[in-house]
Amino acid sequence: MKKLSKVLALLLSALVLLSLVTPTFAEERSGRNVPNIHIRGMAGDIVNAEGEEIDNRAFPEGGLAGMVKDCMPSFLNALKEDTDEAWDAYRAKLFPAVKGCFGPMWLDKNGEASDGSYQRFNWRREPVTDNRGPDGYGFDSYPMVCDWRLDPFVNADELNDYIQEIKRVTGSDKVNIDARCEGANILAAYLAKYGYEDLHCIQFYSPTLYGAELADGLFSGNIHIDGDALARYKDVKFKIEDELTNELVNAILEFAGDTLLLDVTAFSLDLLFMKLYGEVIAPLVRETYGTFPGFWAMVSKKNYSAARKGIFKGCEDEYAGLIEKVEHYNKDVRQHLDELLLGAKKAGVPVAVFCYYGDYQVPPITENANELSDNTIILKNTSLGATTAKYGKTLSAKQLKKAAENGTDKYISPDKMVDASTCLFPDTTWFIWDCPHELFPDYIFDRLAEFYYADGDMTVFSNPDFPQYLIAHTDPEDSDVGYLEPMTDENAPTINAPSRNIRTVDWKDMIFRLLKAIWAFFTNWLKNR
Repeated sequence: MKKLSKVLALLLSALVLLSLVTPTFAEERSGRNVPNIHIRGMAGDIVNAEGEEIDNRAFPEGGLAGMVKDCMPSFLNALKEDTDEAWDAYRAKLFPAVKGCFGPMWLDKNGEASDGSYQRFNWRREPVTDNRGPDGYGFDSYPMVCDWRLDPFVNADELNDYIQEIKRVTGSDKVNIDARCEGANILAAYLAKYGYEDLHCIQFYSPTLYGAELADGLFSGNIHIDGDALARYKDVKFKIEDELTNELVNAILEFAGDTLLLDVTAFSLDLLFMKLYGEVIAPLVRETYGTFPGFWAMVSKKNYSAARKGIFKGCEDEYAGLIEKVEHYNKDVRQHLDELLLGAKKAGVPVAVFCYYGDYQVPPITENANELSDNTIILKNTSLGATTAKYGKTLSAKQLKKAAENGTDKYISPDKMVDASTCLFPDTTWFIWDCPHELFPDYIFDRLAEFYYADGDMTVFSNPDFPQYLIAHTDPEDSDVGYLEPMTDENAPTINAPSRNIRTVDWKDMIFRLLKAIWAFFTNWLKNR
């Protein structure tokens, strides 16, 4: 009996001790206690060697209109003469003006900042500290802003150094990483070089991994002017600095958009861009944005070969250093990107994707202008493979029926615009309606952090308050304030794409407003000559 009492006493003591120790073990396993790195993509200030911010909105005297006016005669002459000499004269006028608009931002022919320009933010400037709060680490507890112009592998090395320092300071053996926009390409380069060992969870937030439309189109020459997409821009009403010029441009767009003139114009512009790509666009890109290895990472797998061939045609030796960096990313990341990302999940690192869409369209100079987007990147790309309806439409009855038959209708959005079953990570890809690409509000950060805090053990079906499809309600006065609401059949949004019907045009009113805008513009121009 004494032995039994002794055994029971020991067991009781062990249970009491275990009850005291268990919360500590649970706390150490909690995602709240893993440091979070947030790679912010194209953020922060690029400064010159003296530390002065490079103003990337600085235009020469006379503004953008003045630059166009100065270059127009040589442009028209080049179109008329179509000789090497005429195009050389136009390039000699245009290139210095364009390159001068952005100061010493461009890299050299090796894709390096030989002029001493750099990213102002650098985590090395101040000692890394343990930023853990009472509730653990916040979503943005360790921000990282890279020089987004540079080789993604250079930034991947910087990221690895940051990870090792954070681990040393905090005592954590893992980190979480959220990579936004171009930051996703940096994280992909990191995965290719360093693997998954130091990672607890990773998130891609509006990523450019599958390509970004403007980089894709301008680099590859895959430029297409779409009449319907261009017509919708008359409703966007882009503001030009001069009020009369703005009224004239919008009046012309409205007139052209409601008539067949816009389709004829779009076709003509397509032909013009085919000519301009070889003579002007490719050489200009090569000397400006094409010097950024980081931008090359945002060219899609589909268009990469055409882009490399077009941009570096006839000058491969001259740009050998840059081409080496560009091709390194292509071979080690782009060509087996899906395998690389799926490898994280196989290695036990949960992966989540968060993307935006809404009543937006990318600029109407790409082949994807009629696709759903966040106004910068199409949803098919940011979601890593979703099937989406065209702008202003829903998935077809055939698509919906097929989804119901094969059991994937649970991935269909309530607005019937998206099928997430074809995503690379269908169970951990979230879609947020009505938030443009350039916004990354704090209130959304707070929700994204839930994936970390659940140790990645969370899917789009785990929490009815955090389903696959959500609607953003952002305070118009403060974009960091708002809330996410589950999208349902009852509150599902729609896109009312304007239809173009020449028979319903109010010709009298439209022509009157066009002539009024032309009269006001030229009267003012003559007065100020």
